[in-house]
Amino acid sequence: MWLTDIELCNGSLLKDCHIFKEDLDVNIIRMVCIGSKEVIEEQFSKMPWGNRHRFVFFQNEDMNGKVNVMNIKNYTIRESITSR
Repeated sequence: MWLTDIELCNGSLLKDCHIFKEDLDVNIIRMVCIGSKEVIEEQFSKMPWGNRHRFVFFQNEDMNGKVNVMNIKNYTIRESITSR
């Protein structure tokens, strides 16, 4: 598994986040934890520029939620120690 630290434009830091994506299964939307570093990086893409309706879904020890990609300043992806 991969953990991601997300730095927001306002200076806030979301640490040790698991990143999720929406998966449509017979008219039911469910959240699936992403296990690939490349797919996680795709979630942070700001292309096309100005895409204000794209969100990164996350969960860490304290909270779960979503953040608009336009509010993300930086992110760091690293392998979880427990998954080695």
